[in-house]
Amino acid sequence: EASNWINFLCAAAAFRDRYGNLQVESFYSMDEYLDFCYSRDNPYDLVIAHAGGIYDFSFILKEAIQNRNDFYIDGGIQRGNGFLSLKLSAVLTAHESKVHDIDEEKIIAIKDKYIYYKGRTIEFRDSTGVLPFSLASLSENFNVEHKKKYFDYEKMTKATPELVEYNRYDCIALLEVMEKYAEWPLIKEVGVAMTMAAQSTKIFRKFIHQEIPSLTKGPDKFVRKSYFGGRTEIFKPIKSKKDKGKLYYYDVNSLYPFVMLEEMPLCPTGNRVKNIETEMGFVD
Repeated sequence: EASNWINFLCAAAAFRDRYGNLQVESFYSMDEYLDFCYSRDNPYDLVIAHAGGIYDFSFILKEAIQNRNDFYIDGGIQRGNGFLSLKLSAVLTAHESKVHDIDEEKIIAIKDKYIYYKGRTIEFRDSTGVLPFSLASLSENFNVEHKKKYFDYEKMTKATPELVEYNRYDCIALLEVMEKYAEWPLIKEVGVAMTMAAQSTKIFRKFIHQEIPSLTKGPDKFVRKSYFGGRTEIFKPIKSKKDKGKLYYYDVNSLYPFVMLEEMPLCPTGNRVKNIETEMGFVD
């Protein structure tokens, strides 16, 4: 939780201990929070935050950058203006004489006769990738015991007992939602994915009763030469006297799946195409 979205106030973590009992911890600084994440008290290497990619992870990144000797940003997956996931490794040190005892892939740098290498790695993942709904909606629809509470954000200036309790409740609600989602027989069979699209693909591949066709290397390499994503452009709005200041923007929804339903030859033609408007396929 933070005041004005940027001034850190408190954080919380909800998890199950090795006996399956619910545990909740509160923290009053990001330093304290990350110390717990990488401690023996936390056995997990995956931390899930709802909408963390555009909010919670910014505080984690800030702490990691300010403490570069303690943490190493070990990669991540961007999504829009945030992150779908973020991997952070604890930085360990050893004398350079121990270089042969350390996995080469874990070494970050060797400086002033010391080796800096990656220790424990934790992935911070945004749950909205697979459950793109508000936490209030999720806790209601999954009918979990701890449903999201409401709080007057405009009055948040310090970590009051009420705010801390609200924060803890949020974490428990998300934990219960994720547990219930993971126990759904269909998801339990294939495992929880990072995004809804990936989840659908895992289910599809698990239960499809026929082999998915694929191209051989030759045609695949040829086809990929023409494979590009959607265009990305910046438009500067202007006023037109003719249209009295109105601008018209057009887009085609679901063009890729529409085209994928059409007949498409799997091999390129070696003949000269006479009428490009009536031919369908990949042509160089």
